[in-house]
Amino acid sequence: MKRYPPLERAITYIEAHLNEYIGLNEVSRETGYSYYYMTRLFSSVLGESVGHYINRRRLYNASEKLIHSDQKVIDIALDCGYESSEAFSRAFKAVFGYSPVAYRKAGLDLVIKAKKELAPEDVCHIANHISHAPKIILLGETEVAGLRGTTSLSDNQLPGLWEQFHGLNKDFSPHLRDMASVKRRRRLIQKTATRYIPS
Repeated sequence: MKRYPPLERAITYIEAHLNEYIGLNEVSRETGYSYYYMTRLFSSVLGESVGHYINRRRLYNASEKLIHSDQKVIDIALDCGYESSEAFSRAFKAVFGYSPVAYRKAGLDLVIKAKKELAPEDVCHIANHISHAPKIILLGETEVAGLRGTTSLSDNQLPGLWEQFHGLNKDFSPHLRDMASVKRRRRLIQKTATRYIPS
């Protein structure tokens, strides 16, 4: 599994200094990598810039404080690295769709739109498209149909694959419905047979 030590170090540094006035320059200096390298690394692995990541992490912390503390909005803004309540309110509303005051008053908890803390070990899972906490579900016997294809960000083949799949689905739908009907009848017969006890 491919690892990204520079990115892991960057995230550790960001989390330790989240409430300070840090940006890409400080993160680059701390990790020992260039401004441009860190920009590319964050964008390619996490899908966002360093500044965007830091901002969303601060806003997540702010949303938690708004709901779970009675701190004043201005104090939360300053604690989260914003220079004024106005700048904080604009940034907060851009992500959550509500001003901090309205968010607190409504008791909303829209943290799904914010950025939770990333542990350094999470980076390799994200980079390798691996779920950090897999959920194992046991299913009964089932029939699965699908298509095999290869796609990438630069050459997106997904729309064509979906179109092809839907075309197959139309062709096979009556057949699949018939199979499902036969299976339902079989199950009903089996249940009836297990309940019937001859005298």
